[in-house]
Amino acid sequence: MGTLQDAYKVAIINEIKSQNLYALLAIAFENEESVSLFKNLEQFEKVHEDKLTAIYSQAYPDEELVLDHSTVHAFQEKPGLEDPKRLLEFAINKEIEASDKYREIAEQTGEEKIRRFFLELSREEENHRDILEKEIHRLQGTMMWFDEAELNGLVEH
Repeated sequence: MGTLQDAYKVAIINEIKSQNLYALLAIAFENEESVSLFKNLEQFEKVHEDKLTAIYSQAYPDEELVLDHSTVHAFQEKPGLEDPKRLLEFAINKEIEASDKYREIAEQTGEEKIRRFFLELSREEENHRDILEKEIHRLQGTMMWFDEAELNGLVEH
């Protein structure tokens, strides 16, 4: 992980990347529901960035937060804008990576307050992943609007 200070910087950059990704998704999708969803997710990631920046400033009051902005728009893989499902899967993978990274940071820190904070961020990123998975199902028209357990009796006859 490096130092906790480095972990904060990486986390802040990742939150900015996520904001940029959701802004891109809001432009790439044409339906109003999806655009609203992505704008909301963009705002959630901004809240994460702000929380991380505030904690960084408290932890390192004498140090200016310097970020490598050349990495803000850079992803190792780039999704194609022409395939909505692929774009959503890309965003899901980024949420999974963020959740895993935050859990890793939480496990490696000795301070309980920091551990709880990063575990909460991890859970929030998992929630974002769930939201994106539901969006894929909604767009594909495969959302189930019933409880599968209700069908057990129907299938047996």
